[in-house]
Amino acid sequence: MRKPAPKAKDVLDEDLLKAIDGVAENIHPESTTGKKSLKNTLINRLVANEKASFDTAAASASSEMLDDQALIGLLADVAGDAKIEKKLPPKSAQLRQEKRGLVLLRKEIFYQAIQSAEAPSARKALLGDVQDKSEREEAEQAERSEREQKLFTMALEFLEKIYKDDLMDSDTRKPVNVDPNAVKLFDQRPLGIWKKAEKYEELSLGFWNQWDQRAAA
Repeated sequence: MRKPAPKAKDVLDEDLLKAIDGVAENIHPESTTGKKSLKNTLINRLVANEKASFDTAAASASSEMLDDQALIGLLADVAGDAKIEKKLPPKSAQLRQEKRGLVLLRKEIFYQAIQSAEAPSARKALLGDVQDKSEREEAEQAERSEREQKLFTMALEFLEKIYKDDLMDSDTRKPVNVDPNAVKLFDQRPLGIWKKAEKYEELSLGFWNQWDQRAAA
């Protein structure tokens, strides 16, 4: 007995099926027959090519899958062989439809991947960038701290050189001895010059007289 072919939902990821529906809807929004024919052709070729292994690849929705040249070539062949209508369109229009279908399918896959979660490789790359940035910031902070410590040490050494005598202990300073024979200012006899101030005349320069007059005016 011939083993029945696997169903599309058992082989293909649900997000990829939604993407195929979106492509068919965009290319043939008003043609039910065209949409059905294109969907069946895409699904059959993808199931035959990928089988069960394609479920894992589609579920991860990684950037490697989006850039997979083999998958792109397969989709191009599928779009070229699809029997969209009984009457085939011109070759140029068919090529445009194929390219448009590939672009839309890639957009749908990428959108579904973003909606579900970041791919493992994308998360790993993002984590690596964050870790590298954190390590750079820590290194810069350590370098700044080291420079500040060196500057503080240099400033302290400079101040110690300037105020070396003041920073020394009082026991190490030389004592200052007072000369007992020095003249004591307050023990001298007063001259009495200011006791008879009425005998003295006020004498001022002309410049200061003019200054006083201007100030009083």
